[in-house]
Amino acid sequence: MTINRGEDKFRSTGLVVLGMHRSGTSAVMGALQAMGVFVGDRASLTAPNWDNPKGFFERKDARRVCDALLQGAGADWWQIADFRPEEVPQSLLVDQVAEMQKVFAELKAAGFWALKEPRLCLLFPLIAPLVEDAGVLLIVRHPVAVGLSLQKRQGYSLQAGVALWERYNRAAVENSGGRQVFRLVFEDVVARPATELAQLGMELEAWVPGLDIDVEAGIATIDPKSHHHTSNPELERLLTDEQKHLWHCLAAGRTPAPWSAEGRRHNRLQLMDLARVHTALHEQAMRERDAHRATRAAQKELKRLQLRLEHLEAKKSSHENRN
Repeated sequence: MTINRGEDKFRSTGLVVLGMHRSGTSAVMGALQAMGVFVGDRASLTAPNWDNPKGFFERKDARRVCDALLQGAGADWWQIADFRPEEVPQSLLVDQVAEMQKVFAELKAAGFWALKEPRLCLLFPLIAPLVEDAGVLLIVRHPVAVGLSLQKRQGYSLQAGVALWERYNRAAVENSGGRQVFRLVFEDVVARPATELAQLGMELEAWVPGLDIDVEAGIATIDPKSHHHTSNPELERLLTDEQKHLWHCLAAGRTPAPWSAEGRRHNRLQLMDLARVHTALHEQAMRERDAHRATRAAQKELKRLQLRLEHLEAKKSSHENRN
């Protein structure tokens, strides 16, 4: 990308962070925030929880837009076997693009910014015209590690998690074409935070004149112990040749070969199976929730009856004592 606007660029542009769920994007965003990149104020960000105690660094307003766009096309973050951005209804698209425009206006007003939302891997073409001069930071993690993380968190099979990884990363590569792309491999960031973040800092400062990145502050946020799931050579046998090729290209910063028709078909079938499993897991969770609520209600009613009985017995005893 040719830079010819000097400080104007510093004041207006930023990074759209693309990466599959469970790929270390939250950790990298935490580092970027510490390095001086604006990601949003506390009120605008999803609050930390048990699953991510350091924070997600995802904007709630951007999440609402992405959910609306996906659901408008009959999809969800996990239900993407047949998702195509062009199937989002035009009226919905107009409304949600207007909402996203407000998000970018706030980000741009704060200086150099970064926006992370995994669903943008799939949806970026719909909002890309709003940030024509933004770069892309592509964050990748080994597909087996992502699959294992999703298996623990969502109950998905490893193959289903890898199929999601494949679809998201294929979309991210395709949708970032023509832009300045920066790349981080999460395993490398965890193993060599000083090297990887220093390199990213130098690349960003070279891209945006006047930008001052505090690399040391970013390095201090990376916790190697947070890397819970790693690849397993035995499990790598479950990857297809195209999935292995995609990972090796992403890790090396190369452009992968086009997705074959057979690869797309295999991915679609895996994601269709995932949709059925997800629905079954959701229905089971709802049954367990309802059973839990019924049990609590019964326990509450039993407690009420016990208290009522104790009250009647006390009243009877008092009456007998008076007689």
